[in-house]
Amino acid sequence: MKRIAVLIGDVDALLDGSPIKGGGSHVARYLLLNWIKRNDVALDVFSCVKAKVEHPEFNRVEHIPFSLGDNIEEFIADFEAKKGDAIYDAVIIPEVPAPKYSSFLHSHSFLFRYDLYSSPFMRKLFKFINRKKINFQKKYFSDKSETFIAVSEKIKADYSKNLHINENKIKVVYPGVTVDESFERKENNLFTFGLVSGITSNKGFHLFLAAMKNVLKKDKNVRGLIINPTPKDTPWARFFVKILGLEKYVTVLDYQVNISEFYKQIDAIVVPSRHEAFALVAIEAASYKAVPVVSCNAGFSELINNSQNGFVFDINKKSLKNLSKALLDIVDLKNNHKDSLLKIREAAFETAKSRSWSQFAGEVFDSL
Repeated sequence: MKRIAVLIGDVDALLDGSPIKGGGSHVARYLLLNWIKRNDVALDVFSCVKAKVEHPEFNRVEHIPFSLGDNIEEFIADFEAKKGDAIYDAVIIPEVPAPKYSSFLHSHSFLFRYDLYSSPFMRKLFKFINRKKINFQKKYFSDKSETFIAVSEKIKADYSKNLHINENKIKVVYPGVTVDESFERKENNLFTFGLVSGITSNKGFHLFLAAMKNVLKKDKNVRGLIINPTPKDTPWARFFVKILGLEKYVTVLDYQVNISEFYKQIDAIVVPSRHEAFALVAIEAASYKAVPVVSCNAGFSELINNSQNGFVFDINKKSLKNLSKALLDIVDLKNNHKDSLLKIREAAFETAKSRSWSQFAGEVFDSL
């Protein structure tokens, strides 16, 4: 039996089933939910937020006051003091960088993000402005850690190159999804492209709108549905849709707690992000038989064979032209090759089914 310590943000929030944001929180939730079912592991949980309910499924639950602005080394020192004489086979920190033990790489490094700017001046400017963040990562992501779990090969390559982590210490384990095979799709009169995005340039909100304008020049029998995960920005999102003259064709929905209802309404999910560690939204939508259309910088693109179980487009050069072409290719299939489009949709569904959260948790467990 392995004895494992997991250092997390809020044990109550992770286990009560409420909506959570952020890749690290999803990883922590599904690791815990799947590991507590195993008979070969004893889990000790150290939570930054004090638990308000009992958690008998764990060996012990301890409170370590901590926030992301605090000194991580002090956090580790508090953990060392709290754990006492306990000896662990593995200590995991899913949500924050760990100066030792094992941690998850579920977002791109700051150096990677700023190197995406085509202008040398902009690259240097953002690196200077964000030098504290960059130095923070250089300090805490190092070979001192025992094991790293990366959610894609792209993340592994990023941290190996930019933060000089020995690639032999980084294991790639793709995230999973919970598939409900009993769901019923809503058949649309208008082919519907979906987007889950804030109004930031990284997530490709404006790129999606511009591509929709190009698609609508060729075919008016399409529409777009957008969920903005930041409710306070929803009026701004609707404002941009309006000034681009897309009100008839693109709808910005109110924030939805149950996003599965959104997935059932769309025929394709678009992920036009400049960088995306994995893109959970893509595999979640595929589990509802929505065709994924993702940028080449999204980790989920590694699971796509182009035009077979989804579409991948180059976002690094001529991004608008490439995304527009991908969407128009799908519209052409919709109009002239429906059987081929259905095959792609079914293949995307099978890809989603192949990556369960229990499989993810099992692969992580075996790697420790």
